[in-house]
Amino acid sequence: MFTLPISEIFGPTVQGEGPYAGRLATFIRLGGCNLSCSWCDTPYTWDGSRYNLRDEISNLDVDHVLDTVASRRGIVVLTGGEPFLYAASPGFKKLLHGLQALKREIHIESNGTIFPSIEVLKAVSVFVLSHKLIQAG
Repeated sequence: MFTLPISEIFGPTVQGEGPYAGRLATFIRLGGCNLSCSWCDTPYTWDGSRYNLRDEISNLDVDHVLDTVASRRGIVVLTGGEPFLYAASPGFKKLLHGLQALKREIHIESNGTIFPSIEVLKAVSVFVLSHKLIQAG
């Protein structure tokens, strides 16, 4: 069984940011992040000091995720947290291959701190990066 830490799967809804804003989309929100930005709009995916992450995130079987997404329309957006934390995992690879088998257009929203592998680059149609810079104090 291949699993990934999933906070939520929702949609179809409308993509609200990036070059594909306005398009129909289904979102898969992964838990965990390698940053702790004070302005984050999804701290429930990573901030264990304010949220009970065991309640917010479930390790879901990738086949279940694919079954859930299969009947929904639109592009599929992998978001988070930070999805690239899992890019080398067997579950993430299986998710990408499964989405490709479903003929789904895959987009990833990332904080831009982790460079994806060639395998991920080939599978994903669009990367929306929200670069995070160190604030001078």
